[in-house]
Amino acid sequence: AENRDLASPSRQEFEELRRAFAEGDYSPLPDQAADYLERYPNSRYRPEVAWLEAEARFSLGELLPASRSYLAYLKDYPGTSKMEVLIEREYGIGRKLVRGALTPFLGINLFPRRGKGKEVLEKLIESFPRHPRAADAVIELARFHQEEREFELSRHWYQQLMRDYPDSPWVDFARFSRGETWYASSEGYRYDPAPREEALAAFSSYLELSPDGGRSELARDRVKELRDSLARYLREIGDFYRRRSRETGARLYYQLCRSRFPDTEGSRQAGEELGRLPPEAPSP
Repeated sequence: AENRDLASPSRQEFEELRRAFAEGDYSPLPDQAADYLERYPNSRYRPEVAWLEAEARFSLGELLPASRSYLAYLKDYPGTSKMEVLIEREYGIGRKLVRGALTPFLGINLFPRRGKGKEVLEKLIESFPRHPRAADAVIELARFHQEEREFELSRHWYQQLMRDYPDSPWVDFARFSRGETWYASSEGYRYDPAPREEALAAFSSYLELSPDGGRSELARDRVKELRDSLARYLREIGDFYRRRSRETGARLYYQLCRSRFPDTEGSRQAGEELGRLPPEAPSP
């Protein structure tokens, strides 16, 4: 029986495919492997041939077709011993795509499929939520949305990282970057203070939880900048009311500025303006 197998066309063609892959002759392999799988539906070598097809596509840089082949292989052979390699391949494909690591032609990106990379990583997280690469995939997604200025989605993934993978080495980065998404959303001291308030809270929390973290110095700079900006915002509202002779409103915002941000230039200026206001009328 063994001799008959060695002489069988399916065995001989399988050996030819395996030899071509070992020699780096990848280009014809995907089509040859697909043809083999169609012609020999009951071959004992189907798992190896299906794997060779996926690996050949990956080696050729056909990232999305390779991903589809890996997932088809996983569906057909869920107990495969190649699981760790498969997960690494899927993570690598998703990471390359979302980072845009693609070869341009004449300055034109012929394969602008970062969104497809997002789908590959989301599928990896869904299929293998407890694998260490799942946390890495979450961070890639958070960074992808942050670069796209989709800050709410980015914060969703950073929050998921901190909630589902509290022991991940990415937690420090996620805590800080969550603040950065709010910081990037702010538009200056004259505009809506809500993003700056959120950023201040996030950076303050980061420093409380990671006082010696890798980004603590920058977080302290952010906190100082945001406190100064918010103090100026409150002081200028006070100025607005003062210019309109609405001393009660002016006093309220000057005092709020001084109580919340006492160590800022805005607080010092608010104190000077408070001193220039007429005395507060006594309560009846």
